[in-house]
Amino acid sequence: MLKKKISKIKAIVAELGFSRSIVIILNYIFSKNNGYIKYIKKIIIDENKEIIEKYKKEKTEDFRIIEKKIWFFWWQGKNNFPEIVKVCYNNLKKNIPSDYEVVLIDKDNYMNYVQLPEIIISKLNDNKITLTHFSDLLRQELLCKIGGMWIDSTVFCPNSISSDFLDKKEFWSIKLGSERINKKSYGQVISGCKFAGFILKNNINSVTMRFVRECNFNYWYNHNYLIEYFIQILIMQIGYELIPTIKNEIDNYEVSNINLYKLNDIMNEKFDLNIYNELKSNCNFFKLTWKTKYIKYKDNCSTFYNYIVQDNKE
Repeated sequence: MLKKKISKIKAIVAELGFSRSIVIILNYIFSKNNGYIKYIKKIIIDENKEIIEKYKKEKTEDFRIIEKKIWFFWWQGKNNFPEIVKVCYNNLKKNIPSDYEVVLIDKDNYMNYVQLPEIIISKLNDNKITLTHFSDLLRQELLCKIGGMWIDSTVFCPNSISSDFLDKKEFWSIKLGSERINKKSYGQVISGCKFAGFILKNNINSVTMRFVRECNFNYWYNHNYLIEYFIQILIMQIGYELIPTIKNEIDNYEVSNINLYKLNDIMNEKFDLNIYNELKSNCNFFKLTWKTKYIKYKDNCSTFYNYIVQDNKE
């Protein structure tokens, strides 16, 4: 944790200079989330004033033919999936309508779908942009230029996903509602749980995705280091606050998937079918992680993790 904080402070100073950084760093070290986020948000707004003014005049465009594609990203390719990613991939493929396609995007094929600016590729190769934040840029480009739905590689879908939902022409993300904010999570504090970067649907040419894409690319055109991990979410929140059409697009979809994080909390517990069925009764997407060590047995009993592994073998 300390190492991450030091690394972040160095990045802030490198990008903004010491005198401009001092207040931000003090807030980052000593204040609660809101103080630090306020200063980072001001920087992003100041650097994107012209883009913000431009998008205040933009409207949602409904001219796109629905691309029946669900984008699934793993840079190293299918042969290098961790087990939980393999489970989520297999599960997703079996739960989508037959006329939809799960498109696995990796380092060898992403350029078959979109062409990213050379400066972005160069900064990725120089390790200035991490794979995590490269995937943010990639999803924005795919959703703006082609459309469809982006689902992160550790999102588990316990139920069939309906054509009615997938075909609906709207911008959509998961909305949990402000009462479910985990105050220890920067991402949730920033977004107010109105949207999530790891699952996005853009069957229309939404102002939200176009704005987020343009501001995020603009950041990397002008910076070499990231000053806020949740920059995609922060840009979306700025759009929500300042651009009426974006606010309308986000307010238009309802609270859903309120058990989004609850399966992850019990993955290493003894499996209970009643609990599992209750969780998925009102939740089509569970957010898991490949960074946590899940176990398959506890006290010689199968865990929730083992159940979904066994249920989603190829």
